[in-house]
Order: sequence, then structure tokens, then C-alpha cells
Amino acid sequence: MALTRKRVGRFAWSCFLAAGLVLILTAALETRACADTLDVMVITSAVADLGTTEWALGRPGLHELNPLMGDPPRRAVVKTLGTIAVIGGGRYLERHGHRNWSRGLRIVVVIAWSGLAVNNAVKARRVR
Repeated sequence: MALTRKRVGRFAWSCFLAAGLVLILTAALETRACADTLDVMVITSAVADLGTTEWALGRPGLHELNPLMGDPPRRAVVKTLGTIAVIGGGRYLERHGHRNWSRGLRIVVVIAWSGLAVNNAVKARRVR
């Protein structure tokens, strides 16, 4: 499959969105000098899901099943808000003495988003 200008543009757009997501979330949510490992894993799984979604959507015959995730800017905004909610909710639970619930929430989200990223990659590789 040849690289077209449209495919290169979509890939560049998704890389730009993913890099922006990482920078915004790292700067806005992390007030301590050392980032919490689970928070970094949540951000990384969100970026992986977003990146593999854009990659898969660049393949013919594949489309987004989630109606909230329309065009690339909307996908980035929804994923950013979801990531902020997960990290903020985890920190809220931790501050109120529910450390295990906080960890559980973030671990479940990392597993879910990482699984979605793998699913996207598998589907994109099957399309030739």
C-alpha cells in the first residue's frame, strides 16, 4: 500500500495530537517532581489508543465504532477529557483514603485502553 499525501497527513495529525496530549496532561496534572507510575501508564495507554486508532482509520474499510469519536480533533478532546477524569478521580480517591480503589481504577483503564490499542493494531494489520 503506497503512502499518499492524505495518509501522511493523517499520521502527522495523530502524532501531533498524541504529543500534545502527553505534554498537556503531564504539565497540567503532575504537580509533584516525580510522576506516579500509574498516571504515566494511563497517559501512555491513552496515547497508544489514540495513535493506533488514527493508524487504523487510515486503512481502507475501517471506521470508528464509537459515535463520540468523530473526527481527529474530537477524538483528541474526548480522550484528553477521559484521561483527566481517570487521573483526577484516582487522585480524589487517594486523597480520601481509598488508595486501593484509586489503583484499581487506573489499572482497569490502562488494561482497557491498551487492549483497544492492540485491537486497533490487529485490525489495521489485517486490512491489506
